[in-house]
Amino acid sequence: MEAIGIPVIAPTRPDWDFLFDPLRSTATATATATATATALDYLFRAAAEPPIALGEEPLRYYQFAAADAAAPPGPLNPDVAELGGTHFSTPLLPQTPVGSDHASNACQVGAAVSKVALPSSMPA
Repeated sequence: MEAIGIPVIAPTRPDWDFLFDPLRSTATATATATATATALDYLFRAAAEPPIALGEEPLRYYQFAAADAAAPPGPLNPDVAELGGTHFSTPLLPQTPVGSDHASNACQVGAAVSKVALPSSMPA
């Protein structure tokens, strides 16, 4: 079979279930499109790596998250640098889902976002 140049990754259902919370949580406050983009970014990043055994996707995720957390800040755009401020790096992948340390707060925010997104569901 001839290669077609599209990266491939085949997570198992338990792997995908594991990935869903942290990847979704990176975009909870923004939009579903951002959550989809975050998931696609992760899948392309994972597909660029050597294959791993089925069921090992959580391990790869945590390796990526640890590498992100340890990464030094990248180069700063000179136009932004002249504005001042502190140069720092933030991980692309969270090591725990956003809000997992305050689950009830995350539920309340999720409920509020749902009400704003679906105003017809609010009582008159």
